[in-house]
Amino acid sequence: MKRWIFRLHNISRITKWLNKLPSVKWDRVSQKQGHLYVFGWIGRKKDSYKDFFAIDFKRGKPVDFCSSDTIYNLKYARILGLYSQKCWRVENYFEDVKNVCKLEK
Repeated sequence: MKRWIFRLHNISRITKWLNKLPSVKWDRVSQKQGHLYVFGWIGRKKDSYKDFFAIDFKRGKPVDFCSSDTIYNLKYARILGLYSQKCWRVENYFEDVKNVCKLEK
């Protein structure tokens, strides 16, 4: 593993934060301008879909997050010490975008 890519970030501290969110299956990581972004998925019991979860870290601490999950959103906001944010569906605000994920009715 090429951990040196993330040498500016406190990997052990970030690992502890990620482990505090057991329902999220972590998938991807990226960095830009001193921030480390970690993306994962939360399985849903009611259907086969998954909700996304993303955290923005700076110096090993969470500074922002976003999730499409409404069940864990408030709980995880408290754990992370951040404000819960609502996200919105693209097709509700960008009517002319053709390549959107549409919910079945």
